[in-house]
Amino acid sequence: MAERSKLARYSLTFAMYVAPVLIAGALVAFFTLRAYGVLPRLGVGPGFALIDQAGQTVTSEDMRGSVVVYSFGYTGCADDCNETLATVNDAQARLAEVDLPPEAPVEFVTISLDPERDSPGQLAGFIAANGLAAPNWRFLTGDPDVLKTVIGHGFDVVYEVLPDGTLRFEPTIILVDDRGIVRAEYRDELPSTERLARDVESVVNEATTAGVSGMVYGAAHLFGCTGTSR
Repeated sequence: MAERSKLARYSLTFAMYVAPVLIAGALVAFFTLRAYGVLPRLGVGPGFALIDQAGQTVTSEDMRGSVVVYSFGYTGCADDCNETLATVNDAQARLAEVDLPPEAPVEFVTISLDPERDSPGQLAGFIAANGLAAPNWRFLTGDPDVLKTVIGHGFDVVYEVLPDGTLRFEPTIILVDDRGIVRAEYRDELPSTERLARDVESVVNEATTAGVSGMVYGAAHLFGCTGTSR
């Protein structure tokens, strides 16, 4: 009886004093994260095995543990590709100035829509000619049928080859977190440099946050309390 009475007192004390403090703290953290806009989890990114500008095989598994910014284009492209590459390049420069946690490094991947002409050598020449070389930026190509599946079905990027050999497509940037989950899709219009850099930083910080704060991130996703970057 004495043990039951003591347990009842402890339970009452917890319910009256401790639980409200914990709930209040969780709510403060919860709405703080909401104010900063936790990016939603939109789905699993596609698997792939492609070839980079150095002729090395790069797979989706190689990207695990990194936050990845995917973009799409081809070396013969004009304005649309140039705008996409400029956005990615500027965001990369902006993020290089930020002291991000090293546990979830940021990678940039541009996938060619024109593998028939974009060989690894062609990609390497394009990178050099446009000053896009960076250790964390890969340009990928590969088998045309494989690429069509990865791009069209995996990333849901629609494109078509026109009679003059150029491609028509919607400029797209996709942000994938360290677990391979798509966190943002910029399809209707390209994001500003500031927005893309801010979203990448948000996903990196979430990936490297543990303990109570990490649990709050989980709560934000559970209850759908998220920002939007679609």
